[in-house]
Amino acid sequence: MKQSNAKIVSFVRTVEASSAGAEIWSGDDADWATRLATQELGEAAPVERFIDTRARIAWQRISDRRPELERALEKRDLGTLFGWAIILLALIAGILTDQIGDSRQVNLLALPFVAIIVWNLAIYAWLLLLRPILGLFGFKGGIRRWLESRLSGYPNTGIEQQIAEKISLSVRCQADWARLSLPATSARVARVLHLAAAMFVFGLIVAIYSRGFYTEYRVGWESTLLDASDISAALATFFNWMPITFGLAAPDPSTVEQMRFSAGGGLIGARPWLHLLAFLAIALVILPRLALVAFASFRLRMFERRFPIDLTRGYFQKLAARYARKPREVVAIPYAKALLPESAIVLNQVVQDVFGTPGTVRILDTVQFGGEDDMPVLASKNQDSIHLALFDLASTPESENHGVFLKALKREVPSGHSVISLVDSREFKARFGSTGDRLEQRTKLWRRFLEDCAVPCVIGDLAEVGSDELRRNFESALAEAGGGRHE
Repeated sequence: MKQSNAKIVSFVRTVEASSAGAEIWSGDDADWATRLATQELGEAAPVERFIDTRARIAWQRISDRRPELERALEKRDLGTLFGWAIILLALIAGILTDQIGDSRQVNLLALPFVAIIVWNLAIYAWLLLLRPILGLFGFKGGIRRWLESRLSGYPNTGIEQQIAEKISLSVRCQADWARLSLPATSARVARVLHLAAAMFVFGLIVAIYSRGFYTEYRVGWESTLLDASDISAALATFFNWMPITFGLAAPDPSTVEQMRFSAGGGLIGARPWLHLLAFLAIALVILPRLALVAFASFRLRMFERRFPIDLTRGYFQKLAARYARKPREVVAIPYAKALLPESAIVLNQVVQDVFGTPGTVRILDTVQFGGEDDMPVLASKNQDSIHLALFDLASTPESENHGVFLKALKREVPSGHSVISLVDSREFKARFGSTGDRLEQRTKLWRRFLEDCAVPCVIGDLAEVGSDELRRNFESALAEAGGGRHE
């Protein structure tokens, strides 16, 4: 879908998924939007088109009730103006850079051009070689991972939850959209930085030639570690590599010795050397950077026309299930303690609330403590099955038992299925109360343990029928798991 439509989808998702949105958007409203979208499209349209149509229908009612959300949706991005300011500053910085010094000397070993060209070559190696190789192993980059975690719509700690409650709904919508549009933002930032690098070098070239009109420079060198033979050999290699030399030839060692500044030397007539430096800057910096600018612009146009949305996320899977009227199967595997019948009823209700269709909860035999090697048969005909590991909050998580069980479960789960852990706090609350430090400490202990096991976590009380918190936690864990994808 188009980027403008994807932004509406993101805003509607935030309203429907956040507790603050319950004030303006109810379950009846959600059913109304689903029903109208289904009537408009029929039952054979692609899921992406259904989600797009439903979001536009829902947004009409949401924006009527909260006009400030419409203003947030239409808020213009100041990043474009900021980007042009960076590009202009780069050009001015290049012009003002004292690239050849006040002594009217062009020192071949001390020109900023050398460092600039080497730096840009290192950037190209990173962009074209190292980063793609690291990307094959799932490396996104530290900055992007940090932004994704900070912009996540699901606060993970008590402090973050308290802050989130005070944040306005419009700010949440913009934060969720910022997280979703990080790839497009990365392309936009890359385009600005590449163009700024090209303009900086262009400013250096302008400075060189503008000063050359009223200043005569001498070309030479000076060094403590190198002698004339070293410089002559380096220049010979350089000139053999260069396709255009502007009439210059590699100087012999005696000529190079005469070019030493410390001996009062230096060649008059630096014009061909300046031409050579400008040619190198254009060929190795400006043109490649402009090519990268063109590539970033192409990516942005593709984002505008076909914005990628991960439809495997829990929210979209829920809408898809409602549209297709396809039940989802949840395979529950209790560990160390059997699931009570009343808890199974609550779990079944949560599944129906999450997916919006009659879900099927299949409860397997309990895996006894210490019997992690005796895993039950997990085969499922449903390709979208979710495997739910059931734990008891009253027990203490142990890597030798609970961790081994989770590893064995992930090995047995077929490809394409997700694994989520649900820690039932029912018995723990019955013993120690529903509030207090003990509950908070035990909850943190389980969260850290399951985070180390790389398994999305749901902690809730299966005795609370119709618990919105349990449903939201389940949807959050499902979104973290990829909505039904296990790799």
